[in-house]
Amino acid sequence: MRRLMALLAQWFTTEHGVCLLLIVWVGTLAIIPLALDNAAPLDLSPTLAVPAIGDTPLIDSGRTEDYAAAHTARSYLYLAEIGLGRGSSLWDPREFTGTPFLAQWDTRALSPFSLPVYFLGARVGLWVAALLKISLAGALAFYAARVLGFTHAFALFVAVSHGLSATLVIWTADPVADAVVWVPMVFLFAERLSLGQLRYWPGAAIVIGLMCLSGAPQAIVSTFLYFGAYFLYRRDHRAWTWLPGPALSAGVALALGLGIAAVQLLPWVEWLRHSRAVWIAGDAAGWVAVGAPLGPLARFGDAARIRAAAPLHTGYIPLLLAGLWLVVRPEAPRGQRRRADGLLIISTVWLAAAVLLAALQPQVRALQPILLRAFTAPLAFGLALGGAAAAEAWLQLRPAQSLVAIKRFLTLAAAFVVLAILSHAAVWPQLSGVARAPIEMLAEALTLTAFVLVLGITLVRPWPRLMGYALSAAAALELLVLFVPLQPRTPWAEIAAETAGRTGNAAAERVVFGPGTESAGQTALSSALIGGFSPRAPERVAAYLQRAQEDPLLFTRAGVSRFVLSLENLSGPYAALRPQLRLRSVTAEGAGVFDYTPGAQPTQLIHNFRIVPDFDPVLLDSTRAPLVEAAAGPGRIEGRLGKPLLSAEGGADEQRVNVLQNDPGVLTLAQTYYPDWSARVDGTAVPVFAVDGAFQGIEVPSGSRDAAFRYSPVMFRWGLIVSSASLSLSLLGLAHLVYFRLKNQFFKM
Repeated sequence: MRRLMALLAQWFTTEHGVCLLLIVWVGTLAIIPLALDNAAPLDLSPTLAVPAIGDTPLIDSGRTEDYAAAHTARSYLYLAEIGLGRGSSLWDPREFTGTPFLAQWDTRALSPFSLPVYFLGARVGLWVAALLKISLAGALAFYAARVLGFTHAFALFVAVSHGLSATLVIWTADPVADAVVWVPMVFLFAERLSLGQLRYWPGAAIVIGLMCLSGAPQAIVSTFLYFGAYFLYRRDHRAWTWLPGPALSAGVALALGLGIAAVQLLPWVEWLRHSRAVWIAGDAAGWVAVGAPLGPLARFGDAARIRAAAPLHTGYIPLLLAGLWLVVRPEAPRGQRRRADGLLIISTVWLAAAVLLAALQPQVRALQPILLRAFTAPLAFGLALGGAAAAEAWLQLRPAQSLVAIKRFLTLAAAFVVLAILSHAAVWPQLSGVARAPIEMLAEALTLTAFVLVLGITLVRPWPRLMGYALSAAAALELLVLFVPLQPRTPWAEIAAETAGRTGNAAAERVVFGPGTESAGQTALSSALIGGFSPRAPERVAAYLQRAQEDPLLFTRAGVSRFVLSLENLSGPYAALRPQLRLRSVTAEGAGVFDYTPGAQPTQLIHNFRIVPDFDPVLLDSTRAPLVEAAAGPGRIEGRLGKPLLSAEGGADEQRVNVLQNDPGVLTLAQTYYPDWSARVDGTAVPVFAVDGAFQGIEVPSGSRDAAFRYSPVMFRWGLIVSSASLSLSLLGLAHLVYFRLKNQFFKM
């Protein structure tokens, strides 16, 4: 215990505490505008169209970001409902005719940054989650820099540059931000492996597990590749026979990390088997970084998307320090030179790859699903750490070395200024139309002036605290000015679904949007859409909806109570519905909102049906009897149907139906037919089979009174077992590691 207290005392000095408070403070400055505007960090202002369901994925860079924002918003709103006890983390009845909520990785149902939403609601929870992400990302970057031996001032610079990068400030509600928080810890593990310190796999396993719960697989893969390349570079002159030890340690960490996240990953694997993509989120095409390394971005699209994807998402100062490294590198200590070289070389490769991807994405369809903001996720930390090494090396120059360094820097600065002038002149016609261009140009000029001033003062008198804190302040001011005004936001007053509270009855409140119609975000988010905003749809449901586009009367079997149709829809394929529709209102786009007058029928008791061995969408026909798979008895033409009613006592993953005065038949529930749904009739278990290929059906005997459908996924239970075992092993290993470090005293790399 005495050694533990000594270790804590060594770390938590007064200056250390002040730096952590500053990290939280700048994070608060980034979030305050959202709170003042009473807005969510999501852009739902564009009207949202329901994605078309076709044979191929929809890839539309001009619209899929709107769908992604809507899907993210609905996920957070549903998390808030779960916290209020009105939903289930296993099943979401609002998307399509129901989807497994936990299995959709990007909903982040188990992410640690979802906890504020569960407990505080979506509005306040999102603000708190954003502050936690920025602050924790900065604190972990600060910790990593201190472990490497950087002073508090330079560690604060690394923390500010990483925590306030565009990926975290602009895209705080995006899954990528959840993953970026843990990047510094992945770097530390790679650094320790390169030094032959193989005992740190338990901490790495926990970090990998937390990253895998973030819902951003592209950011995770990019981070692993980035620091994997760094590890191989840091291998130095060691023979390849040295590699098995680090490879084994990394393999154990990766296996246990994936095991910790198995409770999320195993249901996701099953979801991939039973679903298909209906749209793919991609970055807006056409962002261009002009005047590199100095100059604002030409705004060929939404500024927030551009900033988050472009190299500038790290800020100008890390880029300027990367240039300074070319000046001071020959005089830097060999160990520091090897580390900074690795980070800056790999960062340069990543930036070049990002620029190449951005140029090719509009033309190459296969590259469009790659999220550039996910690809560049580890860059901010890598450039900041390399920049801190450059600044520290600048302070260590001897007088003779300073003269050589000044000459090199003047040459570099002259080339820098000429490049900036030429780039501004080349793109001035485009920049003149950007309202923020003068402010950004002023920020650039002030940043460059402050940077040169700090270098000049510290060259005359090496002063680490002055340089570190001055660079931290300049970086914080620059990033706040550049990125906070570009944060996407939607007033919470416009998001009606937050207080809808209708999760249990979503099956009876479905809406169909006809071709060519759009709805405001408020209407879309507050309705249980038959075609939702999830990037993947259950395969059978997607086939059913595609067939229903040709035969709209099939929608009525899915429990639809409302249609949004244009005049062209009413005179086209939806003409057969006109006698049963009543106009409710008219949308801003001129489409009519119609109530289906017979009312939604989420449950039916049928005696007339067609038994088929397998589902074939071609056989679906609204004029013929429903399709039933694997029913025990033949269909009947006559029978006392009774009136099954969906009980209000049911929940998201358990639906109850009251059945009265019926002859034997098939009870259908307009809910997605999906594995692991079970049913009981009057307490007796009965098999669940598919009706019309997409919905759930059971056989009910005469005089039945109660039927219950319950979702209990096997993959979730197996995942829970694997996650518990993996986390237990990791915690045991972590306890042994802490004991080892206390026994052998704390040491820096």
